[in-house]
Amino acid sequence: MEKVQIMVKNQEQTSLLANKIARHLKGNEIIFLQGQLGAGKTFLARSLLKALGFEGEVVSPTFILQSEYQANLPVLHLDLYRLEHGEEIDDLGLEEYLDNYVWLVEWADRFPRNLPEPDLIISLFIEGEEERRIILQGKPWIRSLKNDDFGN
Repeated sequence: MEKVQIMVKNQEQTSLLANKIARHLKGNEIIFLQGQLGAGKTFLARSLLKALGFEGEVVSPTFILQSEYQANLPVLHLDLYRLEHGEEIDDLGLEEYLDNYVWLVEWADRFPRNLPEPDLIISLFIEGEEERRIILQGKPWIRSLKNDDFGN
């Protein structure tokens, strides 16, 4: 897996990053979103959905665990924060979403053995009030996401 580190100064730059990532998505991708509470996982998920053409409201699936969206590509948004055991993932019936869907999985790092292998891992780290250090691990195209694209 390739690895790239990006610094973003604000949510606008995070949205720009989401737009650049969305251009590479074709469907049938699994994306893990990792980071502490408040790091911006849900904001990045919302930005990715918007970049994929979804115009409605994106609700954090923290309490409902999963949400499905019909954008230019079908998207499954999961939040595993409230799960206590990895086996609970099996009860979600995710098999039906394996074909063509883009999966956005928050807190996937809690139960990686219970999920399919990710195509992209996005780790967010708080560096300031709005600044984030974002590490992307995945396919070679992530090398095209350079810091100078984000005004740094």
